[in-house]
Amino acid sequence: MSNAVRDKIKQHLGHDATKTSRSRIKRLRGLKQPQYRLRVDDIRVFYDVTEEAVEILAIVPKAEATAWLERYGEPVAEDELAEQNRTDKEGEKS
Repeated sequence: MSNAVRDKIKQHLGHDATKTSRSRIKRLRGLKQPQYRLRVDDIRVFYDVTEEAVEILAIVPKAEATAWLERYGEPVAEDELAEQNRTDKEGEKS
């Protein structure tokens, strides 16, 4: 892992790992796991957030990100997806 990736992980995931942004952190919709993606240049860091910790699941090149998600991503059930969308919309209003 490069120093740039390590520094961005510390910078962005060390403080508020669930705070999304237009360019760096994205909440992954329709997936139970991973929950989030951090973009660092051409690298993608996939991670989950619990009450206790940030769990990094994978650090992959951008070119391999889609294949990794298709192989290891865990989709949410239909009822959970509806709930996820509802809470996302409520968060946008705040």
